[in-house]
Amino acid sequence: MQSLIRTPLVFLVILASTLTFPVDAMPMCRVVSGVKGAPAISINGQPISPLMFCANNQFNRDDVLIEQIKLAADAGIPIISFNVSLAWDGATNNTEIIKKFCDAHPAAFFYVRVWLGGTAAWLEAHPESKMQTADGKVLQWVSPASEAWQQDASRLLAECVEEIARGPYGDRFIGLMLSSQLAGEWFYPETNEFLDYSSANQSSFRAWLKKQYLNDKAIRRAWGREDVSLKSATIPSPELREAAQWGPFRDPIAQRAAIDYQEYLSTLIENNIAEFARVAKKAMNGRGLVGSFYGYTMELNGVGPRALAQSGHLAFAKLLDVPEIDLIHAPYSYLNRELGNPGHQHLPLDSVPLHGKLAIIEEDSRTHLAARVAEEHLATGNNPIAANVDEMLSINRRNIGNFLTHRAGMWYFDVLSDGRWNDREFWKTAGLTRRMFAEARSPETFRPQIAFLVDEASVHAMRATTYPYLMESLSFWRSELDRVGAPVGYYLQSDLPRLPDSIHVIVLANPYSIRELEQRVLDRFLGKGGTVVWTFAPGVAEANSIDMQRISATTGLTVELTDVQGVVNLESAVTDETWQLPETWETRFRVTTTENVHAIAHYAESDAVAVAATPHKGGISVYSAVPRLPVGVLRWIGANSGVHFYRDTPGMVGIFGPYLVAHTTEARVHTFRLPLKARTVERLVPFLPTPVAVESDTWRDDLPEKTTAIYRITP
Repeated sequence: MQSLIRTPLVFLVILASTLTFPVDAMPMCRVVSGVKGAPAISINGQPISPLMFCANNQFNRDDVLIEQIKLAADAGIPIISFNVSLAWDGATNNTEIIKKFCDAHPAAFFYVRVWLGGTAAWLEAHPESKMQTADGKVLQWVSPASEAWQQDASRLLAECVEEIARGPYGDRFIGLMLSSQLAGEWFYPETNEFLDYSSANQSSFRAWLKKQYLNDKAIRRAWGREDVSLKSATIPSPELREAAQWGPFRDPIAQRAAIDYQEYLSTLIENNIAEFARVAKKAMNGRGLVGSFYGYTMELNGVGPRALAQSGHLAFAKLLDVPEIDLIHAPYSYLNRELGNPGHQHLPLDSVPLHGKLAIIEEDSRTHLAARVAEEHLATGNNPIAANVDEMLSINRRNIGNFLTHRAGMWYFDVLSDGRWNDREFWKTAGLTRRMFAEARSPETFRPQIAFLVDEASVHAMRATTYPYLMESLSFWRSELDRVGAPVGYYLQSDLPRLPDSIHVIVLANPYSIRELEQRVLDRFLGKGGTVVWTFAPGVAEANSIDMQRISATTGLTVELTDVQGVVNLESAVTDETWQLPETWETRFRVTTTENVHAIAHYAESDAVAVAATPHKGGISVYSAVPRLPVGVLRWIGANSGVHFYRDTPGMVGIFGPYLVAHTTEARVHTFRLPLKARTVERLVPFLPTPVAVESDTWRDDLPEKTTAIYRITP
């Protein structure tokens, strides 16, 4: 783990001066993830389902939250969560808050959310700690590079943990979530703005460069400039951060400063989370859990053209290696939440258990009881997506199917304290939820046959505005993958060596930079007969140059630029599908290899090949000049690669423990097929009194539209 960017001294002073508290009353907690018995939280040696209700008690509507916590208590939800504050401006009312919520659910353990970002008064007293834009505008947000903030937040965090652990509810306290920056989710405010040009961040960036390059000679060689030094290097201008050499790709020398700074922005956030986690762990004597929001690699491109590149969320691989982090939090995607859609995830979720961490996905659906808010506030409410409790249940059961397929936990979150979960009929069904979570802790870990890989380093190889490239390849592609009819594993590209051996097809979403170890793993995978789908410009970005010829060397197919202009219209040669890309997709390739090639899709305007497959290194190489393939083409590739599809038509399907969960778009007879024969298959939801299958691997079921069906399989 890399040290704090500026210096670890700030945090080490806090750790050294922190008293050793009598926290032995705290439960001894750990996560169970990526191994047999997952997903679970072990509390004093007993496995507990990772099911929580989270109260967002910042709107002075605690009475509404208390009502829902009592319903969650009656439903057997084992953990509650709520906000506590640090003593930025003096005393807190944490004792009162903890008593109020814990008394509403006397049997629950509790896990607190802690805001580390300071208060308005603290910021006014520390103006040098505020973020700045390139034109000198001062924002009312703390710069994550501020040493004064790091020191005060660390001290106050340790004191907060001491207060809770020593209090009357310390034997129910299982840990805390660290929150800061926008929405408490650790991404920079105004991510489409160019930040942070404060003096604190300038000093921090230079300290980071010194660790990267060690001396002036090295940075001059890397940046291709003789006029730069470690002491004089400055944060690159917005113009340099937007510049590209070829298509959307930066010159790795002329624009190296922008590449470095973008990597630094994420490393700074990751280091802050890691160091605060160490403070919290030490204050709890290692007994409690620490979590954080992070890793929104696939979601943030839908927020704005520079939102991912400048988010601070591109050091997920580093954070997953921090031993003091136990839980990774994220909402489920705000794209395609409505009934009839499959539901998506923010992050490469399946990398989390590979590193022994447990993901907790936020279920904050806008139910029929949710407040209506302005359209622009999509992520905090918007209009309800369920008209009644039955639709509320269908959405939640679809989401549970997704979460448990990926071996993740869940917390119900009343994001606006509007009572969106305040429905007694909804909570009456929680027995089935608890049963599914308990039975999901089977010996079998998640073993998908399709893996979708995203690469953090490749984002830095591109200019700050990544529209439409990464919006299509990372954000929109989920709409196709999550309807393919088989579970898809979502991973970081850096986790290639850790992928399960169940994988038949690897889809590389943005493989513009491929490290040597990753290439060796891909070669071995191909050598065993696997299928690799390469998209757009695989391998073009290396340390010293951008080279289009690497596409051919990587994929085994020769390609060249095409002069097709305007909207990109594509036609499948293997299905009856057509699809489009916007005219802003400027860099376009076509496959020119003609021998031993299977054309999969063409450009409609020219009939040039846009997607093709060829034998390569013992396996099948599929090159796609475009970033997103439709679901039918994906199913065709999968079928020709030995992938098992659980349903006969595209749609959401979840597999975990003894359960198969399917969500429908239209009313029709659906055919489901298991890999092996089952003794019985029972439909629990909508309930049927007789099995849908006996001594069979296949069944047909007539289901209504926008319905979540839950089947229990007895092998």
